[in-house]
Amino acid sequence: MGVVIPSGIQVGLGVKPIAVQKIFQQGDFMSTGNNLDLVIEGEGFFQIRMPDDTTSYTRSGALKMDNEGRVVNSDGYPLEPRDYHP
Repeated sequence: MGVVIPSGIQVGLGVKPIAVQKIFQQGDFMSTGNNLDLVIEGEGFFQIRMPDDTTSYTRSGALKMDNEGRVVNSDGYPLEPRDYHP
């Protein structure tokens, strides 16, 4: 079984990657059947509130409701602003 290297990572001579490239190209649109899944067409990001109360950004629109009625990402972090109602 060969070693698989993720796209955008360059392997150097040391014990860790020497560079990581972020690619923000538009993916294909597809219906998921989930009414909360969203897509960003063009530029932009969703704001996510992290556990340490900082803001993070993502283009992943795989969203769901948590047990508190908040819209959250697939990791359970709430979408900002918090007063969003689908």
